[in-house]
This record gives sequence, C-alpha cells and structure tokens, in this order.
Amino acid sequence: MVELLLVCSLGLLCLGAILTVVISYVHSRESLEAMMRLQDQWGRLQFLLDREIQESTPVTAASSINGSCGTSSPTLALEVPGMADRIVYYRSGTTLRRCGPSIDANGNLVASPVSDLPLLEGVTSFSVDTSDSERPSYSVSLQASNGVTYSNQSQPSGTNFRSRVIN
Repeated sequence: MVELLLVCSLGLLCLGAILTVVISYVHSRESLEAMMRLQDQWGRLQFLLDREIQESTPVTAASSINGSCGTSSPTLALEVPGMADRIVYYRSGTTLRRCGPSIDANGNLVASPVSDLPLLEGVTSFSVDTSDSERPSYSVSLQASNGVTYSNQSQPSGTNFRSRVIN
C-alpha cells in the first residue's frame, strides 16, 4: 500500500511538471503568434503610409482637415496633387483611421467619394516627425488583446515627399 501511494505521488508530481511545461509552451506560442500578427500589421501600414507620402506633399495648416473627417487634430495630413480632398491619418481611441479619397481595386486614389475608414485596431500611439520636410518619419505602437506590444519607427530615408517645382 505504501509503495502504491509513493508511485501515485511521483506520478502526480511528474504529471504536474509536464502540465506546467505544456502551459508555458502554449503561452509562449500565443505571444509569438500575436507578435507576428502585429509585425504583419505594421508592414501593411508602413507600405500604405510610404506610398501615400511619396505621392503627396505635407500639409501643415490647421484648416487642412476634410469636412467629413471625424477629427479636428490630425496626426498626419497629406495633399495629393490633383485631388481636392486631403488624406488625413488620426487616432480615435485605439483605432488608427484614414480619411480621404478612396482607393480603388488597382490601388489608385479615386477623387470621390471621401471615405473615413478604420485602418488598424490596438494602436496605443501614432506620431509623425516632419522636422525634415523632405523625409518624414513616423512611429506606431500596437498592442494585441493578450497584452503583447510591438513598436516600430519608419526610416526617414525610406519615404520622401514629392518635390514640387513652382515657376
């Protein structure tokens, strides 16, 4: 009887250790998957921002907001040559939003209608540095629902505003 109790105790101890290792593995796997999702979201956002920055000129005036945008203080406002409405990026709570000309299936801007759409959820910060007017940089911090965070900053040399020659 004593030997049976000893074997059961050792078995439970081993089972507990194995269970701890499995739970630890599952948590680390979930964190890794969340980090990969956040990195993927950052990459897609970076592609869109870089492309729109390259095709535009910076707008700094406070009156540069589209009437249909839900904000009075954009983080980034861009003027695209040939478009009446500006592209405005702003945060609403933890959602990064884009307001401006729509994008068609081919990736081209369409003058009408103006759309105000959510781009990304879980944004804890979004800031833009336009101190170098030719090469702006931006940083974004994202947080997944399980608490995993990811922050990254664009490289200023990666995006240039379109240069305009005025005669």
